[in-house]
Amino acid sequence: MFSQFDIALKDGFRMRSFKEDDQKTVEKIIFKTLEEYGLIINTCGVDNDVLDIQNHYKNALFGVVVDPGNKIKGCFALMPLDANSVELRKMYYSSEIRGKGLGKKVLLELISIAKKQGFEYMELETASALKEAIGLYEHMGFELMEGKNKTPRCDKHYILKIKDD
Repeated sequence: MFSQFDIALKDGFRMRSFKEDDQKTVEKIIFKTLEEYGLIINTCGVDNDVLDIQNHYKNALFGVVVDPGNKIKGCFALMPLDANSVELRKMYYSSEIRGKGLGKKVLLELISIAKKQGFEYMELETASALKEAIGLYEHMGFELMEGKNKTPRCDKHYILKIKDD
C-alpha cells in the first residue's frame, strides 16, 4: 500500500522511510519523549509496537525525520484503520527540534500521502500532556471526538476530514 519515500522538509531536514537499523534510535526518541512529558512507558501494552517496528508496521507507513547530518530526530506512522480512515501514530520528536515547524511540515506531507492513498479521514489519539502537539493538531483543523479513545494513556481522540469534496 505505502511505498518507500524520502522527502525534503526544510533547512536540510528530511523525512524518509524507516529502516531496520533505525530501530534503537527510534525507541530512544519515543521513550525519552514520553518520560519528558511524565507519561508512563508500557512495553507490554500500548508501546509494544515500538519494540518491533518492522513487523508491527509492515502494512503501514513508518518514517523518521533526519537532520542534515542524517541523524534521526523524530518519527511518525500512518496505520490504516479501515478503507476510509488512517491513524496518525507515533509522532515524536527530539526536544532540540520541537517548535521549529517540522511537525507541521511532516503532518502536511502525511495528509498528502493519505489523500493519495484514497483515505477520507485521518484520526489520532494523544495525551493532554502533549500540549504542543495538541496545538498543532487543532491548528491543522483536527476536531476533538469525545469518547472514542482506545489507548489507555491517551485521553483525547481527534479526527480530520482530508478528502476534498
